[in-house]
Amino acid sequence: MVGVDHHGEGEDFHTFNFQSASDPNNPTHHVRFTPMAAGTYEELLRQAPFDRPRTADDLKRDSTVTLIWEDTKQDVAESIAADFERELAAERSNRAANPPADDPGGRATRMPYYGKDANYWRETDLFDSVVKRNPRFNIAVTIGELGKADSGNELCLMRYYFANAYPVSGREKTYYLVRPGADANRAGRELCKSPEGTIHNASSHSPQPRFGDSAPGRGNCFRQICPNDDIPPRRL
Repeated sequence: MVGVDHHGEGEDFHTFNFQSASDPNNPTHHVRFTPMAAGTYEELLRQAPFDRPRTADDLKRDSTVTLIWEDTKQDVAESIAADFERELAAERSNRAANPPADDPGGRATRMPYYGKDANYWRETDLFDSVVKRNPRFNIAVTIGELGKADSGNELCLMRYYFANAYPVSGREKTYYLVRPGADANRAGRELCKSPEGTIHNASSHSPQPRFGDSAPGRGNCFRQICPNDDIPPRRL
C-alpha cells in the first residue's frame, strides 16, 4: 500500500440550460443560462411545492447563471443565441406543418389554476424542446474551486482533472467555462514535489488561477509515499 492523498476534495456537477430572451418563462428578457434541469413543464411541476396552492410563480425558471468563455471572455449565452434562434425557427415551422399528436396547449385545461392560456403552453413546450435536444443548449458543467480536487500541480497524477469551469472571482453565479481543446483540464503523469499550483492553476494564469494551490496539507505527493508491506495486496 502507498498512502498519498488527492490534492483536495470536491467538485460540483450541474446542467445549465440556455434560455432565449423571448422565452415566455424568462423574466429578464436577456439571453442567459438557468440551473434548472431541462424537462417539460409538466415534469418540472411534479416537483413544485404541494404544501400550498400552486401559482404562476412556480413556473418561473430559477436564477440566472452566467458562463464566460475563459479564452475569449465572451458570454457563452450570447455566443450561441443566434444558433438557438435558427433551431427555434426550424422547429416552429416543423410544428406548423406537422402538429404534435398531443397538443401542449391542452395543459391550459389540465392546469387552469396557473391562469395560462393554450398559446403559453405551446410556446413553453416549443422552447423547451429545442433546449432539450441539443447539448450546446444544456451544458454539463463540472465546477472546481481553489484548493479542491483539481488544484495544485497540473502534471500530478493525484490531481483530479474533470472540472471544466470555475467561479469568477468576486461575482456570484458566474463561471469561466474552459473550452474543449489544448487548454482543457487533463490528467497528470507524475507525482508532484510541491503543493503549488502550476500552468493553469498558477497564480500568474490569466484571467485568474483555475483551481490554485493544493488544499492545506495536500500536494507534495512524492514525499507522501509510504510503502507498507504489512498489508497484503488485494487480489482481483
